[in-house]
Amino acid sequence: MVAYVADHGFLVASHDINTMPGAAYTRMRAGQKMSGLLMVKQSDPVGPVIASLVLIWSASEAEEWENPVCFLPLE
Repeated sequence: MVAYVADHGFLVASHDINTMPGAAYTRMRAGQKMSGLLMVKQSDPVGPVIASLVLIWSASEAEEWENPVCFLPLE
């Protein structure tokens, strides 16, 4: 999945905190491009997560999110 999203320039929001960050870091260590990975804990309230996604969408460009692994909601 991380290869597909990187090839297409997508940002990913995922609840899979057990495997997705590891896959992203492995890809980056290999020198391969990685689209941004936005992690969301299932226990987090939905409202602040949505507000963070809207902020990311409205105030930045996809290229600015290449390679980071971040947790939402943004603080």
